[in-house]
Amino acid sequence: PDMLVALVSDHGFERVETVVNLAEAMRRDGAAGKFDVSHGLARALDSAAARWFEEARAKGSLGIGRRVPEEEVKDFAPELAGAEAAYEAAEGFLFGRGESGELYSKPHEVGVHGLWPGRPDYRSAFILWGKGIQPGRLPAMRITSIAGRLAELLGVRL
Repeated sequence: PDMLVALVSDHGFERVETVVNLAEAMRRDGAAGKFDVSHGLARALDSAAARWFEEARAKGSLGIGRRVPEEEVKDFAPELAGAEAAYEAAEGFLFGRGESGELYSKPHEVGVHGLWPGRPDYRSAFILWGKGIQPGRLPAMRITSIAGRLAELLGVRL
């Protein structure tokens, strides 16, 4: 009778139609610079790469989306902070860094996850049922909020 049931999920999947080989794009543009891709984030590691990312983003053809503010990077992935600039992929795109020579390719799966978690369209399930839980609807919340809510209900500290 005192049981609490919680159903939670990962952030789910996004539809991806195109994988962009950023290393090949940079090579074709004759650009220099160092970058990496991690946690769905393309990080310019020096000023040359940062300039190239801004120019490529302005063109709009490489799927480079929003420039992610440094504070957001620190919030979601502090180990990735400190780059010259960081970008998430635009809707429908995924960043790759293959050495195949192809600029664009199709993803292995139509739905992927592993994109930048700060995306506003990532959603997760959070359903509670049990003693003391009042029926209701919560507004959309960040996936990183779930652990704190569950810890509070269970009476434990994170």
